[in-house]
Amino acid sequence: MHSRSQRSSIAARSAFVGAWKWEPESQRIYADEGMSAFFGVPMQDGLAGLSTLDFRSRIHLDDRARIGPQLVRAADHHLPFSINYRVVTPHQGIRQVRSFGRPLTPRGQTPEYIGAILDMGSGSNDSSPLVEAIDLLISARDQMARADHAILTKLIDAVLMEASRELSRRMDRYLGKD
Repeated sequence: MHSRSQRSSIAARSAFVGAWKWEPESQRIYADEGMSAFFGVPMQDGLAGLSTLDFRSRIHLDDRARIGPQLVRAADHHLPFSINYRVVTPHQGIRQVRSFGRPLTPRGQTPEYIGAILDMGSGSNDSSPLVEAIDLLISARDQMARADHAILTKLIDAVLMEASRELSRRMDRYLGKD
């Protein structure tokens, strides 16, 4: 658990980059102007939507193989996610980011996700208690699914959905959309 001063320090080191929408089926990502600029994508292209490969090419080579399966698992199971990875930016070099996403569509429909990216600096792995809890819940859910505990998996899914809603509410407050 982080103290108040540690949380303030984490907040000072991280900065909101931008928001995005991901459509796994069409393999398209729509990026706002902040995310487009950070990733070195022309704003009009980001707003119109680009192939996931366009954004993937800007992710550090050593991180690509790791995050792909995490995103596929989230989309297959309609789960929120929180992923750390590095981006090779055109102006700031290699930056550590944290991407948060949650399903926009109800379970049973073609998944679409909305989310945000935070710039964590040049190497910080710190995170908030809510993000740490979501990471642990995702891990617990995966373990219960592998152990074939359907009821516990569904209970963890329910807690993950509520944690995702809270993260979304916090993102909305942060963006002034509340």
